[in-house]
Amino acid sequence: MAAPLSQPGDYPPKAPSYPPSYPPKPRQYQTGKEYGYPSGPSYESYSDHRGHPLAIPYQAGQTQVRLNSSDVKKKLEETCFDIDKCYKPHCLPRGRSPCTTTYKPECLEKPEYKEAIYKVRPDYEDESKHLFERKINESLGVYPNCTIGKIWVGANNNYHCPLWTGVGVLVGCDLILTASHTVPWDCEGWWMRFVPAYHEGKEPFGSSYVKDVRGYTSATSAADDYVVCKLYNPLGDKCGWMHAEGWGANPNYTGSLWHMSGYSKFFKHGEVQLYEPDDKIKKVIDDGCYKLLITYGDPCGWDGGILWGYHGECPCVIGILCGGKENCIYFVKFDWAGGPGLMDLVAWASTLWK
Repeated sequence: MAAPLSQPGDYPPKAPSYPPSYPPKPRQYQTGKEYGYPSGPSYESYSDHRGHPLAIPYQAGQTQVRLNSSDVKKKLEETCFDIDKCYKPHCLPRGRSPCTTTYKPECLEKPEYKEAIYKVRPDYEDESKHLFERKINESLGVYPNCTIGKIWVGANNNYHCPLWTGVGVLVGCDLILTASHTVPWDCEGWWMRFVPAYHEGKEPFGSSYVKDVRGYTSATSAADDYVVCKLYNPLGDKCGWMHAEGWGANPNYTGSLWHMSGYSKFFKHGEVQLYEPDDKIKKVIDDGCYKLLITYGDPCGWDGGILWGYHGECPCVIGILCGGKENCIYFVKFDWAGGPGLMDLVAWASTLWK
């Protein structure tokens, strides 16, 4: 039997404490904390009007298909299509430069490590610097930072024990981009769950399971290591999405500054979103419609990442973090998969999945 809303003798009677209206009225702040986003899983169907949690509606993935880039291009030429540009909900603030805090792993404060770190003295060009400190994004309630989130991956219909995690970004109302190696290809009972703006257990915009996955057949390099996924729930209505961009001319990549966002198990157990601003692309390797983008900064130890920036006034994704050559036990060289094929794949999904 449900507990009464008020106790005998209370006057006036206590009103039920319903959750605050969502989304709240925006104000011009950069951190997003002023908006009062609820903590923990805040997807509306996960709790009743008293705030008591309900069971998460687990949803298994349905289809996984690898496509040929030439077939995707041909289909787009035969179809009247228009790729979804970026979208920002009116209720969210916009910010080009998020607020960040510098974080160092706690193990670095141990006396036995301080002497070794002092001798290394990493500078900006040293790969080891990124093992010692990172910037944590504190503006996850601000567009476009809120479009990037974390992915949990599992199989055998076991939703309580994920196999690994990854990073995705919204590129449509119900579409996300992520790495191909994040997908549990050909696994029975596979599932993927995406949480935009995830931070230490908080899900300010809710979450959604992945319904369908489309990627490319293997190319001669890792430059095609990305897929587009269709979500069960259109999270883009709440937090918006970015534009997916790709060019044939390399100067469009090397002539601008780009940002890196992702999650790393080396920093707070992968519970916070990392942000590295104003990085340059030093080399572009062509592989047909695919391009491998090599940056100066290394997102070492990341579980996945998004390379993005601004093309005009519209924030756009240009690369997805892919695996590369292992240099030693700690330092792993990463590159970014991008190119016109990335934009074509998103355009194909936006056209045929509507």
